[in-house]
Amino acid sequence: MNNIATSIFRSLLVRGVGLGLLLVSCSGSTTPNTETSPTTETVAPSTTQEVTVEVVETASVPVLAAADIYKQLSPSIVYIDTPDGTGSGIILSNGYVLTNAHVVSLHEYVRVWGADGDHFSVPVYARDWSRDLALVGPFSTSLPAVNFAEPRELLPGEPVYLIGFPGEGEVAPVASITAGLVSRMRSNACTGLDFIQTDALIAGGQSGGALLDAGGNLVGVSGLGGFTEANFGLVLSGANAITGLAALESGVLPLIGTPIGEATRQETTLAPIDDNKFLITIDQPGTSVEVTVAPGGFEDVWVDLTDLYGAMPITESQEGIIDYLYQDPREEDLDDFGAVEEDLIGYYTDLYYDGEETLYATLDPGTYLVWVGSLEDEYLDVTVTSSHPLLPMVDDEEPSQPLKLGSWTDGIIGHLTDIDRLEIDLVAGEAVRIRVDSLADPVMNVYYQNTLVASNDDSWSGLYGSAPEVRFTPAQSGTYEIDVSFYDNATDGYRVTAARADDENFCGNNWWPRQG
Repeated sequence: MNNIATSIFRSLLVRGVGLGLLLVSCSGSTTPNTETSPTTETVAPSTTQEVTVEVVETASVPVLAAADIYKQLSPSIVYIDTPDGTGSGIILSNGYVLTNAHVVSLHEYVRVWGADGDHFSVPVYARDWSRDLALVGPFSTSLPAVNFAEPRELLPGEPVYLIGFPGEGEVAPVASITAGLVSRMRSNACTGLDFIQTDALIAGGQSGGALLDAGGNLVGVSGLGGFTEANFGLVLSGANAITGLAALESGVLPLIGTPIGEATRQETTLAPIDDNKFLITIDQPGTSVEVTVAPGGFEDVWVDLTDLYGAMPITESQEGIIDYLYQDPREEDLDDFGAVEEDLIGYYTDLYYDGEETLYATLDPGTYLVWVGSLEDEYLDVTVTSSHPLLPMVDDEEPSQPLKLGSWTDGIIGHLTDIDRLEIDLVAGEAVRIRVDSLADPVMNVYYQNTLVASNDDSWSGLYGSAPEVRFTPAQSGTYEIDVSFYDNATDGYRVTAARADDENFCGNNWWPRQG
């Protein structure tokens, strides 16, 4: 293990982070960072508790049978329940639970179920979207935490076990265990993240679970499920999880979802042809919701309501109206008399060319996004009133982030229609390479004076082969704009890296990227 990893490990022991992580030695180069833009979101402040950490020497730990590993470790894995889905989590000795950021999503509170049958509503403390990690807590429990293990190299062919709650829907959740092998290590040089490739099956609900070695030591945090015909999974390495824990506990300012006051009346400013978003939480089935957006004059505004992933929410009474697989909820469908069937358009409301708009919806328990937008070509102040409290979602990223050749910058895409813009100064005739890496499926478009000059979706590199990368020679000197978005309905971090085309230290492909 290098000196950096050693110092991280020792500092966490001193700080008392009681997570039983096995550091995995991996190779991989990273591009030096000349711009820092944290992708960790803090939701609820809390004081980290100091604890006594037990260090387990792996050389002295016997190989355990799968049944023994399950018996010893399953009480340390909890079931996490949200209105939108479920997942797993790992109990830490400091009173927190480590899980995936996509498990807790944008919720302020989640429900945590322990092996003892107790369950609590627990606040989400912080999220790290780049590593897909989150801390939930603190909460009081007598259940055991996972112990540290001495660092060692994890080798292909070693047996591993995954404990979590896949497909769990019972009244009393029970953890499951699956077995597999370490297939290989997979590293992303641009992000510096390392993953364990395994054939231990990762299913829905198992995200945030524990990957354990034959001695019962935690080697990684589950999160990326099976894909391709081989159906293998990727698990974030223990070393990366420890680094992520340090960032989570430091309380770095958020990039999205800044809570700036919950109220039934909100004042907001809409950018030209743009929208602002609010979170609204519903507790009871069949709740009637009313949201009105009012401009100061006769400007054209609109309002919409979706789930956290940008899709139309369907209540139990509406099941069967919309087929998610084959029909766009916002497509206008006609009934037998040629009239538009309102139920099939979703909740999008823009009934008038000017003035206020009011949306009506019936919702089941969950957290939803209220979208308020303007069709004007200038900034517009509006008032939003609601039957239920609204929590403004604030994107703390600047409208146009600067990027320099030979550096990288981080950001977050919050939803399907979110687009981040970066600006980079280029010189005519000097070829460049630009790349985007993410756990999601990013798309990149490069413009000069509103003209598209380069674009890519998949370069067939990165963890899934989905990292977009372009190489081009600018025809003019000036400021170019890089637009980053996602193809999937996900909130995730990304990293944009830019360099001269002949830079031998560039972290991307060493061959011409396949354009797709």
